[in-house]
Order: sequence, then C-alpha cells, then structure tokens
Amino acid sequence: MLLLLMGGTFIHVAHYSEAAGLVAVIRQTHQKGMKVTERPKILVLSASDDSTFAADTMLHHLGASVRTVMETDDAARLLDIWRPNVLIVTHWTSVLGAWCRWLRGKPVFPDLPILVLGDHDGEQEALEVLDAGADAYLAQPFGTRLLVEQVQSFLDRSESWERRTIGDKSTICVDPVAHRIWVRGREVHVSQRMFRLVQYMAQHPDRVLSVPEISLIITGRNEILQPNTIAVHILRLRKTLKAVGADSWLETVHSFGYRLVIPQPEKIPPSSTTHGGLHEDQ
Repeated sequence: MLLLLMGGTFIHVAHYSEAAGLVAVIRQTHQKGMKVTERPKILVLSASDDSTFAADTMLHHLGASVRTVMETDDAARLLDIWRPNVLIVTHWTSVLGAWCRWLRGKPVFPDLPILVLGDHDGEQEALEVLDAGADAYLAQPFGTRLLVEQVQSFLDRSESWERRTIGDKSTICVDPVAHRIWVRGREVHVSQRMFRLVQYMAQHPDRVLSVPEISLIITGRNEILQPNTIAVHILRLRKTLKAVGADSWLETVHSFGYRLVIPQPEKIPPSSTTHGGLHEDQ
C-alpha cells in the first residue's frame, strides 16, 4: 500500500512538474508577444477561372496558402471567415471598384492590403484602382519577381492585419487581442479563465491536458485548483459547445485529462455568421 501511495505521489509530482514547465512557456510566450507561426494566406479574386498565374506564384514562391474565388460575395465571406493576409484582385472593373470602396468602409477591413493586377498599362486605370482604396497596382506585363516582392512587402509591414487569430471560423476561431471566440461560425462567450483554456486548446488540438495543466492554464499562475473545480469548468465549457453543436469536440480521456478535437473546416451558411452570441452558463 505504501508503495502504491508513493507511486501515486510520484505520478502527481511529475504532472505538476510538467504543468509548471508548461505555464512557464505560456508566460514567456505572452511576455515576448510571440504568435502562432503559420503560412501567409492569400486570397485571389479573379473574374476568370483560368487566371492561375497569381495563385501559382504565391504558392510556389512564398509558400502561401492560396484560395481563388470568382465572385465578390464569396470573397467577402472568406475575408470574414478565413482572414487572409493579402487580397489580390485581377481583371479590374468599375463593379470591383465599388466593391473595394464598400470593403474599405467595413470596420474590420480598413488595413487589409489589396493588390490589383491590371490589363492596361495606363494611368487612368491605376488612378481608379488607388481611388477605390487599393494599395498597389501592377499593370501587364510584369514578372514573377515584381509580383512576389510586392506581396512580400505587404506581409512585412502589415502589422495591423497580420494573422492574429487562431483557427477557422467554420470550426473554431480565437482572437486573443479582441478576446472573442467563434465556434461553427457563431460567436460564443465564456469566462476569462475558460478563454485561456480554449485559446490554448485551439493552438494545440488533439493534445491531452491533465488536470494540473488545465489548472495552471486557466489561472495563469502557479495555483492548483481542485479536480472537482476543473470538472465544473469543463462541464460549463461543454454546455457552451453543445449550444452550437460542438460538444463532441471536447473529449474526456479517462485517467489522463481532456483534449479538443477540431474537425476539418466545413462550409457554413452565411446566416450562421451572425454576431449574436451564445453565453457560457455561469
């Protein structure tokens, strides 16, 4: 019996030691302002489905994640859900000019870098593009190097639009700056402690977190909460996820802890991106 008790003690000591190391890393990350590293995201709005030059260039020369759409409605939806770093527009028209002005008027898009690839080497179209709110205009013909350098300059200086969110709104998305969470396209509201946990789980999907680790994450300091207190927090979080049909994502790993399993991004109807929130039960 003594050996069993000692063994259990050693196991708990190991968990607490690991958890202490974890919270140290979390603190260092916040102190240094470090962000999750991920590939730049480029959205290409093209009026022609065979216009692949820009997309191919971004993919092969910048290692970017690229999505191409042909309709402004699809572009607006991806801007809201996917939050790309740069928008590239090809085949400029007056309709696109009006759309860009509309985009610049949206509170969340004023600093999104917009590059327009034109068909005419004329001053008039370039002026129209800049007047509509675009940041740069490249007229045909132009080389790969010029296109890459222009987009890279946007990525280097785009501090206000740099990728700050974690995840995808169609599954789970966390904005650590605005302290907002979206699950399956709907905003949910949780307590400050649960926000820390959801943020960490979104950054580390499928990772099993022990009770001591969760305790240190949600308190933000070397404070160990009782297992039943953690269980109450988990129950509340599960009820919040259940309200948007995602309770199965939070799994209990018996004798180990909990993990968040995030499915592949899915297409969600526009109506589900409303700003009406769901609140965690208190």
